[in-house]
Amino acid sequence: MSLMRTKSIERSIADTEEPEFRLRKSLSALDLTVFGVGVVIGATHEHGLDLSALGGAVLAPGLGAQGASPADVAARFAGLSGIVVPTASRSVLRAGPDPAALRGAAEALRDELEAARTAS
Repeated sequence: MSLMRTKSIERSIADTEEPEFRLRKSLSALDLTVFGVGVVIGATHEHGLDLSALGGAVLAPGLGAQGASPADVAARFAGLSGIVVPTASRSVLRAGPDPAALRGAAEALRDELEAARTAS
């Protein structure tokens, strides 16, 4: 007996057509709020989305080395009622490998994000 259960891609696709496994293809603002759906939206470019009805979190990659500044994050997600989780790694890791320097870089970025959030 195998611990891993596998099936073909064709079977997986066919299974999604069965009513008990089918996902709803559209969610209302109420659905998003009740279920707390989270999304990933890049912070490096203007997204043009109305996020006011989204009750869940937004993971916002692109802060730092990828080009988005803390002010960009604050401006692009200003109308959001949920939380924004901006991610940065390269810009913080450049301060390493010293743990104190890494901590300092992370704290400085945190402070810049907070200042941008309160300024907007």
